[in-house]
Amino acid sequence: MNEQKVNVVIVDDHTIFRTGMKNIVRKIPIIDHIYEASNGNEAIAVVETSDVDLLLLDIEMPYMNGVETARYMKKNHPDIRIIMISFHNDKELFLQLYKIGVEGYLVKNTSLEDLKRGINHVIEGNQFFSPELGAIVIHGLINEKMQAPKDPLELLSEREVEILLLICQQLTTDEIAEKLFISPLTVKRHRQNLLEKTGSKNIVGLILYAIRNELLDAETLK
Repeated sequence: MNEQKVNVVIVDDHTIFRTGMKNIVRKIPIIDHIYEASNGNEAIAVVETSDVDLLLLDIEMPYMNGVETARYMKKNHPDIRIIMISFHNDKELFLQLYKIGVEGYLVKNTSLEDLKRGINHVIEGNQFFSPELGAIVIHGLINEKMQAPKDPLELLSEREVEILLLICQQLTTDEIAEKLFISPLTVKRHRQNLLEKTGSKNIVGLILYAIRNELLDAETLK
């Protein structure tokens, strides 16, 4: 992770906010290119033409808001990580975005230290949510996810299923990255997501999960 640079898109319809955010983000050593967009449509245009790793995404924007943009990105560019930044400290909105798959949620009155910490956490493959949301909300989400049975194809993205099957075939991280034309870091992130989503502790657990959910058979394992 130390040598890999990260490209960011700051998506907000207020120029002043984007400028302020840009001044903060550029001080993070791992950040390389910083792009700007004033709405979801512009963000999609940037993503389609540039190599983007992270979106700092506002919620209320014209033409295409943050929720719609996050949903589009997670469906079409699941490797891109997303931190939502909003004035809203709303439980239901947070739950909606969490279910879409965003990796972070920060309110706009958060401290600069929490902002930097949140960006670094998400870049490193973790999740980060504003302390204002409270542990109760997060615990409620975890309990909800544990209680609701999920179809494996609903629980996992298409890319995650693809990587799961390659893991079951004993391909290494570098081999999977080469085969799918993605970075080893991205593979590691997907692997961690797979462990968390399936409740597995190791690769054996992932294989058992794939077999139990009929995602692979003996032929796939050859």
